[in-house]
Amino acid sequence: MVAEENSHIFISELGGPAVHAGLMTRQLPCVAGRFTPEQLRETVRRGDDDAHAARRGSSRSRTRTTRSGGRVWPLDEVEAIVATARELGLRLHLDGARLLNAAVALGVPAAEIGGRFDTVTLCLSKGLGCPLGALVAGSPS
Repeated sequence: MVAEENSHIFISELGGPAVHAGLMTRQLPCVAGRFTPEQLRETVRRGDDDAHAARRGSSRSRTRTTRSGGRVWPLDEVEAIVATARELGLRLHLDGARLLNAAVALGVPAAEIGGRFDTVTLCLSKGLGCPLGALVAGSPS
């Protein structure tokens, strides 16, 4: 799993990806919380038959990077990451904790952002003010 080094998953969830999904993580140092297609290409290693490298991978993005200044990813940068990930055969997850805030900031429907990813989470306590809860959405395949 590839994500920005200050992502919530690295700061708060510690070994969760390994324990719950068997994922090894790669942290990317980024400017303004956003990684580039070039960084993604350089980081992804193709697997081999003797299990020294992962055979599959995933990229995780956030619509808004809280620990890196609360900046919203511009849609053209999101699309470039999505295109690169698809080219590399990666699955994409959007940590949409603040997806609704990003949609308002960008002036687009949340589905326009989230529809680019294989899976999306939506935190109900952020942006909607619910006491707790989250939704996970994804394609059937």
